[in-house]
Amino acid sequence: GESIVQIHYGDSISDNKTKFIPYIGFGFFILVLFAIIIVINIFSISQGNLIYAGMAKETAHQLGTPISSLMGWVDLLKDGNKNVDKKIIIDSMHQELSHLDKISNKFEKIGSKPSLKKINLTLIIRQVIEYFENRTPKTKQINFIFNYNEDCFIDGDSILIYWAFENLIKNSLESIDSNQGSIVVSIEKVDKIIKINFEDDGIQIPKKIRKQIFKPGFSSKNRGWGLGLSLTKRIIEYIHNGKIKLLKIKSNKKIFQIIFKNFY
Repeated sequence: GESIVQIHYGDSISDNKTKFIPYIGFGFFILVLFAIIIVINIFSISQGNLIYAGMAKETAHQLGTPISSLMGWVDLLKDGNKNVDKKIIIDSMHQELSHLDKISNKFEKIGSKPSLKKINLTLIIRQVIEYFENRTPKTKQINFIFNYNEDCFIDGDSILIYWAFENLIKNSLESIDSNQGSIVVSIEKVDKIIKINFEDDGIQIPKKIRKQIFKPGFSSKNRGWGLGLSLTKRIIEYIHNGKIKLLKIKSNKKIFQIIFKNFY
């Protein structure tokens, strides 16, 4: 009446318990993958919202100055003051209208792939510097320096390159919190490479945020929109196949460097 041996037919008890583990693992993998997709989608929507908000604010800012100026000139014409030189007013209004046309072209081209042609970087830099020299408040003594006298060419879009350089110099101006400072632009040609350095003696960028300065929506300023440097990066790298980086910060100076391929 005592059992001598037991014979089991089918899977063992341990096999029955473990055979579901691959299915559980696969289900967990699908769940994690689904969670990652949701997070990426939320991040993408957030980035898009930041860009749209920044673009809207940038548009309003860009349009604000010439429109305010035009309204002022119109008021002068309405007054009918005979001592006012109408030719000066008309010329000034024409300049502001031309500036509005450039702003329109900027936002039109940033959203599409523009056709690139031979442009003169030296000329564009001089134009940007002249623009800021004429509009910098007299209370600030900013020394703009650009001593490169040779013509320097790349294949590009002059309006977008102007915008990129404008953003960098504007960024430098805003970082100079005192009434005195200097902004130095230099060009170096090495073989088939063009290096353009934008140097200023403004407030330094803290080390902990240097990797974030080109991200859309990021700004170290209280009233910043976090769009200028990200737009500049898009113009330089994605449209013109160049490179932009914060080169170095030393002895109270910071340098942004742009690199283009030189085919001329």
